[in-house]
Amino acid sequence: MSKSLTREERIEIVLISGERSNRVIAADFNARHPTRPPISHATVSKLLAKFRETGSVLDLPKCGRMKTVTNEETSVAVLASFSKSPQRSTRRMSLESGISRTSLRRILATHKWHPYKLQLLQHLNEDDPDRRTEFAEWAKQKLEQDPQFTQKI
Repeated sequence: MSKSLTREERIEIVLISGERSNRVIAADFNARHPTRPPISHATVSKLLAKFRETGSVLDLPKCGRMKTVTNEETSVAVLASFSKSPQRSTRRMSLESGISRTSLRRILATHKWHPYKLQLLQHLNEDDPDRRTEFAEWAKQKLEQDPQFTQKI
């Protein structure tokens, strides 16, 4: 089905079906609702078949396991916690909250957040700022002497 039909729209299709073909029903429905995306005759066919089988126009309940941890309430709590301390790792948050790391990562990914991972790449010494300043002054002096200096490196 194109864009989901509301319950009322589904009932309306069943009521206008009568003895007409699915193409005529679809055209009639589309004429009555010009602002919504048009439905096809296949949509009408599937809906009427569902009505004949189940006696209802509603979708069958979803099967499978219900979401327990990644529900809206838990997601809000997790995002609020990460907002308060964004440098907290998923491992630490998992231990503190009792939610698995996989579920935490799934919640973060759903909301397009990225987990924080501390990575120490280099150790800074006390004299590093002085050395950085020295290098910047040396590079500035070289550029003043030769504007093409950076292309020669």
